[in-house]
Amino acid sequence: MLTGRMKRFALLIAVAAACGCTGHDADPAAVIVELAAGTEDYLVFPGSGAGDLPDWIPVYRKAEKVEAVYTARTDEGTSGTVKYETIVSAEILLGFYRSWLVEQQYQFQENDAVKSPGSAYFSLLGEHQESGRSINMGITEYQGRTKVTLNHTAVMD
Repeated sequence: MLTGRMKRFALLIAVAAACGCTGHDADPAAVIVELAAGTEDYLVFPGSGAGDLPDWIPVYRKAEKVEAVYTARTDEGTSGTVKYETIVSAEILLGFYRSWLVEQQYQFQENDAVKSPGSAYFSLLGEHQESGRSINMGITEYQGRTKVTLNHTAVMD
């Protein structure tokens, strides 16, 4: 379960993403949303810096088309979303992420599991109380390709 503080932080990021207040830095491909005037809080969409993935986020070694959808930082913590594709089955990736969550001592739950011939969908939510980190994973397989979406949050103390 996400703590109240983590839920508030995730809500803040969602509201900031929807606010439409955007500016550009030196890289015209990057869109930066200033979350609060006079602070260092920011939300970055693809462009400079958006591809920076925290070193604690596991991306499967056979990942292709790795894309950072956004990265954000506030005085409460950091958040982001990364997507990738692979030819590895959803069940193998589910096993990979389950093992990682156990190894890293995350509390986790599987939210959804849907399988049918030629397709599958799995969802995992993990929270590490000690570090204030959480990760929400969606794994979708269809027509021999598997897409993974990793939403990550790290709350600062």
